[in-house]
Amino acid sequence: MSTNASPVSWRRAAMCFLVAVIGVAAAILVLDGGRPAVAAGDCQYQPYGQYEPYGDPCPKATPTLSTAPQPAGAQLGMWINDRATLAGGDNPTGTLSFSLYGPGDETCSDAVFVSQAFVYGNGDYYSSYSMVDRVGTWRWTVAYSGDDRNEPATSGCSEEPVNVTKATPTGYLYSPGSTAIGSTLYAYGYSYGGYQPTGSVTVNLYRPGDASCSGAPAATWSFPFGWSIWTTFTADEIGTWRYALDYPGDANNTPFTWPCGTTSAEVVKATPSLWVGATPSTMTIGGEVVVSGQLGGGYRPTGPVSVELFAPDDPGCSSPVETRDVSVDAGGAFSASFAPSRVGLWRIGARYAGDDDNNAASTWCGAAAVDVSKASPGVLPAASPTTVQTGGTVQALALVRGGFDVGGRVAFRLYAPEDATCAGLPAYIEEAAVLDGAAETASGFVVPREGTWRWQAVYLGDGSNNGATSPCDQAPVSVVTKLGTPPRDAGGTPFPTNVYFDCLGDKTIEVPYGGRLVLRLGFQTATERQLKGFLTGTRTRATVDGVPVSNADQYWGKPVSSSGSWTSRWAYDTGRVVTAYTQPFTVEFEVVATKVVTDGVDTWRPGDVVVPGSPCLVTGVQPA
Repeated sequence: MSTNASPVSWRRAAMCFLVAVIGVAAAILVLDGGRPAVAAGDCQYQPYGQYEPYGDPCPKATPTLSTAPQPAGAQLGMWINDRATLAGGDNPTGTLSFSLYGPGDETCSDAVFVSQAFVYGNGDYYSSYSMVDRVGTWRWTVAYSGDDRNEPATSGCSEEPVNVTKATPTGYLYSPGSTAIGSTLYAYGYSYGGYQPTGSVTVNLYRPGDASCSGAPAATWSFPFGWSIWTTFTADEIGTWRYALDYPGDANNTPFTWPCGTTSAEVVKATPSLWVGATPSTMTIGGEVVVSGQLGGGYRPTGPVSVELFAPDDPGCSSPVETRDVSVDAGGAFSASFAPSRVGLWRIGARYAGDDDNNAASTWCGAAAVDVSKASPGVLPAASPTTVQTGGTVQALALVRGGFDVGGRVAFRLYAPEDATCAGLPAYIEEAAVLDGAAETASGFVVPREGTWRWQAVYLGDGSNNGATSPCDQAPVSVVTKLGTPPRDAGGTPFPTNVYFDCLGDKTIEVPYGGRLVLRLGFQTATERQLKGFLTGTRTRATVDGVPVSNADQYWGKPVSSSGSWTSRWAYDTGRVVTAYTQPFTVEFEVVATKVVTDGVDTWRPGDVVVPGSPCLVTGVQPA
């Protein structure tokens, strides 16, 4: 059986505990002098200290200040500020006062600048910025106001000196690296920085021979500080030109220089250009072409310009036919003249060798040209004699005038009396070379009957002259009745005559008295293979007045040129001696050709035959 505590006993125990607690509390109050224990040795319960009936408040904290100017040294015109570090405070509040004192105020009695910062506990605080405008020692001081928990604090006048010196201005100068002599040499730049700088910047330019910039400058320029720098100078000497820049400084600014040669410019030779033109651009041979030119872009060029003339067969201008060394005037102009000696396109160029200040220059091949054409002379015939008996010999001569270095041959044609307009076939033809502008017949013609015979002169032209034909009535010959018998000569001197083989018909040739006809026939074609193809299997036969000449049925000769047209010739001797003053021979041709294959080329169509009297073409196809 269990036993439970009675209610009276429980209540009695609780009451005894409460009385004990009250007694302990009363003892504590009596022992502490009758006030709350707010200090308890560390004032951790500070809010209770305001109740004076219980005793004095807790003591304030004593914070410390450490300061550092920002920066410690400066130049005029810079902005500076101060930093203060508050430490050891009891959750400090209040303000920090920053004061700045100018040079000469060694006791910090008159601040030139004051800045405040609110305090929110221990830590770093900064003043506002202030610009320094005098050289010397500036001083910062800092004062902490304190608060209910913290004592005030200040820094001393000598703790934060700031040494302010003159400002350091600077600048730059630039010049292009290279330019030609005679061109404008220029430099540009700018001066900047410093504190309210005054005065001017001086730029000096020194010639190539003064590498140390110790002599007198070639040019000097001054610019107020802060202005743009721009210099120009005409470069009149090759080499390295050097610049130097100087600023002397003033009360607020230190001097600065741009050392000799830091900026330089290289002056090199000028590169002139060369131009030529020809007047006229077309002309007849025998005239003169004037070449005008201009040497430009150089610097006072000296020495001649070589004007060169290149012949028509030198399209690459490899070797001039003529060269004229001509002087150049002050403006660079020059001229020369030439007389081209043959027909064709003559090219003209010019070269300048250069000098100490100028590079060489030249035109391109054929910068100018003149197209020279043949002259057109006239031919004037004359009969000799102008009257002759039948059976007599008539001669002719001709003057060729108005040409250029006339050469070549004149063909004298004599027309019978019934051909009053010289429109038919001539009764006689003889050729003669032109010497000193004149030609004359060597053999002449024996006139067989009366009447007015007419000489006509045909100048055949040459490389420099066009051909010309005289009118029909300029050289008539009156032939009267024969009075005697002409002499005879049986000498039989050979008389070569050329006839081109064209297969088109007969040829009439007149041989002088005493001559023996040697007939040379020529065949011309385009290529060696064509020629071989034609000759193979081809038979040619010539007759004179119906009688076959000797050496017929065979050809003689071979191609005589390596390019262009090929020529093969046959020679036949009639063996007949002329016994009259002149004797015409009619040369007849017979040509037979059949299809052949040469060098793998089928030159004729199957079964094609060239019959006597027909052209040397087979239905329009020439041997290939």
